[in-house]
Amino acid sequence: MDDSVVVASATTADGDCQIIASTVVCQLARIEPEATATITMVVYPKRTGALHNTASVDSPGQAAVIATPVAGATVTVAGVVPAALSIRKSVDVKRTRAGGTARFTIAVRNTGATMAVGVRVCDPLPPGLTYQKAPGATIRGGRACWSIPLLPGGGRRTLRLTARATGDQRPRTVKNTASAAAANAARQRSSASVQVGASLARAGGVTG
Repeated sequence: MDDSVVVASATTADGDCQIIASTVVCQLARIEPEATATITMVVYPKRTGALHNTASVDSPGQAAVIATPVAGATVTVAGVVPAALSIRKSVDVKRTRAGGTARFTIAVRNTGATMAVGVRVCDPLPPGLTYQKAPGATIRGGRACWSIPLLPGGGRRTLRLTARATGDQRPRTVKNTASAAAANAARQRSSASVQVGASLARAGGVTG
């Protein structure tokens, strides 16, 4: 499979299957002469158009056999059923000092009934904040991004990010915005703000 689809499941009664990235690898038991083994996969397309799938099979001591066109399959995706995403971002403090931390929570939900395919949630920190930790995210180019291959209708995921406030400047408000989008859902955004300053205490504290 290429990255035009997300593989939801792969099963067989003749062995075990694993989904590694977008590749399905199945270890089959002994297949007797003239017998067959069936593998069933459920996939969700990310785009419209023709999608072609080709399988290969090998056996210990034998060279890989590339599937013939008869073993391949092509399907034309006429349209992608839309899903509906919502995103809500919050922060655990309203104020922090330079050098202090702010913990952001990002709640992503599929408010529709259709599976959301290839959901991607990204949070680029603004100047004044640096990443401290973002479990499950890939941080690259100043952005922390989470990948959610499939999010069913009504499903939700909660993501967390801890940032450290930088600088020693006059008090300022830093606005942090995250976004969520899917192959079949429009991009949605949500923001949370925190005040950063050398003389500001955490929310609930006392200012001098």
